[in-house]
Amino acid sequence: MEDHDALRDGLQLLLERHGHHVVGATGVARNALALALGREPDVVLVDLGLPGEDGLELTRWLIERRPDARILLYTASTDPAQIAAALESGALGYASKDGSRDELLEAIGEVGAGRPYLDSRLERPAIAVAARDKLLTPREREVIELLGRGLTGSEIAEELVIAPETVRSYVKAAMRKLQASTRAHAVVLALQRREIDLD
Repeated sequence: MEDHDALRDGLQLLLERHGHHVVGATGVARNALALALGREPDVVLVDLGLPGEDGLELTRWLIERRPDARILLYTASTDPAQIAAALESGALGYASKDGSRDELLEAIGEVGAGRPYLDSRLERPAIAVAARDKLLTPREREVIELLGRGLTGSEIAEELVIAPETVRSYVKAAMRKLQASTRAHAVVLALQRREIDLD
């Protein structure tokens, strides 16, 4: 989702030449949300600098509605606070527009496989801490913590006033990020990373 037509067209051509099927492209955040929800792409490429509601807001909207979405932010910004906020919002990767085409393709491949990606040029200490400490979104941490306290999926849905399907999506997203094989494994890994506290 890129607001400059020429760059957006160029990105689409690049991706298609390398075997990626582009299901939609737009420069407007609300249109991007509709595309991402309706067509459920493997990776959502988001520019932070979208007009109107920005890419960070789009990321939050999308994660709230589709917690398992794999979002790669693609931007010229190197502001550590903005990058930390992006990772906290639920984005799985952050790639710089200053990078090469090969680096962008690598980033898309990593995020598409469910692995976090952070451009090496951006790995300053503050960003690395954000990436380490904010692997899960606040809602994902809440769901995994409730699992760790023994609640079932239905009970968590009732507790948080969300649909059971949404609970399953949060669990699935958290398991992917933590590289957990089961729900119990996700709880253990979240405890080890101090993502949750069951005391």
